[in-house]
Amino acid sequence: MTTPSRDDHVFLGRRRLRGSGRRAVLAPDLACGPAAAAAALALLRELEQADGAPRLVMGSIPFDPGTPARLVVPERVSREPWPDGPTGRPARGAAPAPADDPAYRAAVEQALDAIEAGTIRKVVLARAFDVRAAAPIDTEALLAAFAARTPTAYGFHIPLADGSVIVGASPELVADVEGLAVRSHPLAGTAARRADPAEDRAAREALLTSGKDHEEHAILVAGLASDVAPLVTDLHIPATPAIVEAGRLWHLGTRVSGRLRPGVTALDVAYAVHPTAAVCGVPAHEAASLVRALEPEERGAYAGLVGWMDSSGDGEWALALRCATVTGASARVHAGAGILAGSDPAAEHAETAAKLRTALDALADVTELSPAWLVGA
Repeated sequence: MTTPSRDDHVFLGRRRLRGSGRRAVLAPDLACGPAAAAAALALLRELEQADGAPRLVMGSIPFDPGTPARLVVPERVSREPWPDGPTGRPARGAAPAPADDPAYRAAVEQALDAIEAGTIRKVVLARAFDVRAAAPIDTEALLAAFAARTPTAYGFHIPLADGSVIVGASPELVADVEGLAVRSHPLAGTAARRADPAEDRAAREALLTSGKDHEEHAILVAGLASDVAPLVTDLHIPATPAIVEAGRLWHLGTRVSGRLRPGVTALDVAYAVHPTAAVCGVPAHEAASLVRALEPEERGAYAGLVGWMDSSGDGEWALALRCATVTGASARVHAGAGILAGSDPAAEHAETAAKLRTALDALADVTELSPAWLVGA
């Protein structure tokens, strides 16, 4: 795997791309909301006409799509080979266990009150955990660790405007556009994997028969289908979800495919469906308001989108999940869980702990860590 620099944009998906240098950055006032899709396309075509060379945009759309995206046109783009697979390298230090978070369980209780009152049907609540290293964290090595641990995921290394870098391996594809073909792979419904094979099979089967998890998944798929409907001429959705292996976790997933109307781009699709019920809730506006009320800080790039688009409108955008936002020697990791009627605060807390371990394990592969604090504690 070619080693990126800290300032490189990397996305490992259908196209495995590394963007170096900055030819241009979409102005923040043009990079807010769905209009950013047309502005990015216009910028790409303007640069291609000026440079006589093909261009693409890479970057991050925040969880709140109304805040400016960070969309960069790299000076140079090269193909990034897949990593060879798990390195077998032992962790340099033990990953700290995610701390107990009573405030998170209390937030789940408040969300359940809102659901019982009929304000919302579902909300995704996240918690965050900060860790520190003795020296600045090598984001180049961290990307390799994420990719080696989950080689089938969408690896990403995206520098942000504040100087931090969001690095991870997302299990969830939101929009993949190639010509008029569009694909999405929404995931909702989660079970932690077990070390014992028999217990792992039992966890898998329990997820496949869980009414709560199937309801959560059905909400996600129905919402995505409704949001994308104006952009497509046909859409294929399998009748039942399939099980998806994602490192430490099992998920329920549905592979959605369709045909776009002419002129629709990957960023058009991304903005049409973002934020999905996988990271926000239903109804979306009310759920987003509850997220802002119950989570101690803004999510920023976490639970947003990461990816790329070229001047033909082709591109890939994945959810920024199973990741770490690195600033010098500190890293913040997030994890969320979908809250529905009947959710158990202790179970949702355990689910977020299992998800946090994905990023903590990758960080421990590259540096010795010490826990710092729970965000908002």
